[in-house]
Amino acid sequence: MSNTTHKIDLKAAAAATLLDPEDWESLIQDKEWKISLESKEYHYALRSEPRPIGSSIEMLNNTAVGRSLSGLVGATSGVIRALVSYVDRAATEYQVKLVLNRFAKGDGCGGRYVGDAREELLKLHSATLKGRYSMATKVKVSETRLTCLSTYLASKPQPVEPLVYKDLVELLSLVCTDEYPKPLFHRVCDVFSLELRLEGGARSIASALVECDAGDVYLILRHLATSHILAWSSVAIAHRAIQSEADARQAARKISFSRDTYDGYLRATEGFHKLIRAVLIESPSLVHAAFDDAHLHLLWLKYLSTPRAGEDAKTLKYTWAVDNLISTLLEYPKRLRPELPLELDCLALFMSTTQDGNFATQLAAYIADSIAVLGRADSPWDSINAVYRDHPTLNTGKLAHAVLPFFMFGARLLRESRVVAEKAIEHDIVESLCGLWCSDFPLIKGRYTGVFVNQDKRKRAMRIATTLVIGALATHQDLYPQLCRRITATKSTQQWFWDAVAFLLALRAQFIKEKWCTEACAAIKPLAFCIMSDHNLFPGDVDREAAVTEDSNMVWILQASGNPSVDSRLRTFALDVLISRMMAPAYSWHVPVSILMNCQPEEQAALQAALSEFIEHFLRAVELEPKRYALASPTLRSTSTSLAYALNPYQQGANESPAPDSSQDQPAFMSNPLDRFVMFVSNASRRNVYVAHALAESNVLEFVRLLLAGRFDTRGLDRSSKDWRRRTCAEILAQKRIWASLDADV
Repeated sequence: MSNTTHKIDLKAAAAATLLDPEDWESLIQDKEWKISLESKEYHYALRSEPRPIGSSIEMLNNTAVGRSLSGLVGATSGVIRALVSYVDRAATEYQVKLVLNRFAKGDGCGGRYVGDAREELLKLHSATLKGRYSMATKVKVSETRLTCLSTYLASKPQPVEPLVYKDLVELLSLVCTDEYPKPLFHRVCDVFSLELRLEGGARSIASALVECDAGDVYLILRHLATSHILAWSSVAIAHRAIQSEADARQAARKISFSRDTYDGYLRATEGFHKLIRAVLIESPSLVHAAFDDAHLHLLWLKYLSTPRAGEDAKTLKYTWAVDNLISTLLEYPKRLRPELPLELDCLALFMSTTQDGNFATQLAAYIADSIAVLGRADSPWDSINAVYRDHPTLNTGKLAHAVLPFFMFGARLLRESRVVAEKAIEHDIVESLCGLWCSDFPLIKGRYTGVFVNQDKRKRAMRIATTLVIGALATHQDLYPQLCRRITATKSTQQWFWDAVAFLLALRAQFIKEKWCTEACAAIKPLAFCIMSDHNLFPGDVDREAAVTEDSNMVWILQASGNPSVDSRLRTFALDVLISRMMAPAYSWHVPVSILMNCQPEEQAALQAALSEFIEHFLRAVELEPKRYALASPTLRSTSTSLAYALNPYQQGANESPAPDSSQDQPAFMSNPLDRFVMFVSNASRRNVYVAHALAESNVLEFVRLLLAGRFDTRGLDRSSKDWRRRTCAEILAQKRIWASLDADV
């Protein structure tokens, strides 16, 4: 046989000798494709191993190609093998086109991506990636898969299947390589960024990302970060345009916006930061690995300092982050939400999840020392000047207080990093918080910070920020020994802590739907119960007389730790607060009643226990002293609660005219304490179903019956008081019947 090698242009040969329909049919059947054109059902099974060369030659002999090449007697087996491979691939790609045409006509997925359509596309896509297919076929399959994905997502099914986001992430990681055309990458990025802007989309995509290969995740995050630097306008050249920090800064300086493009930029940027935050929460190591020292400029170009002479690496400037937060607070001076802007929240998460212990220590010292310097009236002038030198925007009259940005930024860092929290405690952050709170957050003399802010607004905003810092510290339960030791060190810190906890728990009445308030309350309550049980310290221990008159202390009637001894003492204090507040003039009931109005299902049992104890106290009093007024009975003063002692002065005032110089405040209307109790709780029960249930499940019927019978009266009532008593008691009885009927129906 001749050793001459015959070179054949396969494409030219195929063009010159087109296969007729019968030839295509024989090739397709030989490749084990089964087609039913009438029912439009396609089933395929691609071979994983190449066909034997002999059978392929036999098949070629029956085709036009084989007959046209039968004269090549001297052709080598390599030429024939190459020709057979080409014919095999052409036949398979023809069948792929048939399937893709069906999807293009809407007979495949339509608006339903999940199910059989998804499985069919996945098998087809996997086969084209592994087999010997042309790039055009691979691109076509990817485009068809993207079309079905976008069609499904455009229909906005609720909820979106997690597998859909997984497929979207997989498709993005595939097409962002140089092999695929950039218009296809553009389309996938458009769908991707659109989903990031939707509620919950970033969280779902982040969950899909963390399950992918780490290399793909790095590639996707870096591409998105580069696109963010380029304002989402040149994604196609993003990975080539920015290779260094200098390239990134040069590209950022050239970005310009119009009125139309800026809104789109903001939406895409918001979705990108939501994704980064979600991935940081799910798996922070992925983000830190994707944006290591070589790629850190892609994510945090704005906060990155270029290394100076003698410095080894780039560093994140947390002082610049605080400056950015100050600018945001000045831009929206009436903004009372204590949450960080989205970008700064991502930065705080990134900083707090770093594995660099030295950086965490520096960060904690910076936050705690800045609060200490700006919070003490006796701070050295040089220290104050140093802080203002680092943050010149602090010296403005519109900012509530100089420590406010440090509170807001520090709270996020302290919540996420145990190391930062521990180091901050060592730098006396608890004592600094106590000093600021007890001194009502005084302004720094000689500075303009906060001079244009009303004192009441400043006090409220700073108290909210302070409780967030306490809640952030309380998140780390393994730090309770250090925290409790500093909180219980003095009576001043004890009183401050109970006031701050009551203030935070009372805030929930106003911010019931805010995540920051819910998280802070959930973190601080275990710390409070730990101090009660382990250190035997309770609210009101320092100054009980002042504590029972504080409206915010009404929250303790809704709290229970599960420890009977702790709950008994806490309930006693809460009932004293209830008595004090219900005996106050009715126009001052707004805050305590609003606290009861926001009773939650998990708090109903604690409220029911307190109301039952209050009612049972007086029912027992009538049994012990049937002919005497229960509130004046000396027998009851030895009971486990202080109810009789607390109510006795009001009872004396009901029988005797107060002296002209008496300091005892007498209610102007309905002076009987139990009438005022019924009025007080009925106000809350009308607006909250759980208060109504707690009242109905106590022995309120017998109590109301005795009250209407006058068993708690020492003198006659005027007509107006009798009418109000009947009205309020009738309302309680009506609510009792309503809830009883509802329970019966259930």
